[in-house]
Amino acid sequence: MNNNFSGNTKACFLAYLESLQNNSQAIIELTDFTGISKSGASRWFKKKQIPRGEYLLKLRYFLESKGYKVQELTGLKKEVYQLGWLISNNFIKIDKAYVNLDYSRDHLFDILLGRSGTAKKRLNRILKMTKNFENKLPIQKEGELKKPDLSKEKKKTPIIIKTEEINKNIIISLLASQIMGIIPLAKMVDSDYFTSEDWSKLRALTNGNGIFDLSNILNSLCGETIRDKKHQGNFNKEVNYEKC
Repeated sequence: MNNNFSGNTKACFLAYLESLQNNSQAIIELTDFTGISKSGASRWFKKKQIPRGEYLLKLRYFLESKGYKVQELTGLKKEVYQLGWLISNNFIKIDKAYVNLDYSRDHLFDILLGRSGTAKKRLNRILKMTKNFENKLPIQKEGELKKPDLSKEKKKTPIIIKTEEINKNIIISLLASQIMGIIPLAKMVDSDYFTSEDWSKLRALTNGNGIFDLSNILNSLCGETIRDKKHQGNFNKEVNYEKC
């Protein structure tokens, strides 16, 4: 097992292949875990290519079981991570999961593979499903297993800006220009020209949850109700902005 190597799925898989002394035994372990045929696993080994869909999901958890820190798993919500773990370890059948959660099969894989976020209501349904398997899940919680140690990083200094100093028109104009600039780039990256590995790199460069957080914020701005209960009342005189 390699408890030090961290990288995306392909990097971890290549590192795993380089560490092998007995390919035959490794192929048996991989087929037992993922359900792929021996000939299929052999092709992964020879071509050094990673699979798609359910096999990709299971490969990630297989590599994690071998001690590799797979970056695509680190940005997942705990509920999503646990559902993926239970599916990969055959405690929950994928067909049952997408029926019970009212997802299409493809959409569920987008969520489990980190290509799409999920609403809080759906997270609660996932939690309800995984709660029946609490005794099967790893003793350590997902965050303890994979979240990077940021204790040694330089502490960010908050920027305190008084709200009366903020020109709302400037803020709105800046945000609008940023959004209009993002749209064509996002459409390009969402095309078939870019691979899942490219998407993983993008998520890693946005600190794992950056795209999901942006999606939630933009989704909120699309709503009819601008302020919910937690924003009602007097607006704070000071806003705490963290440096990016």
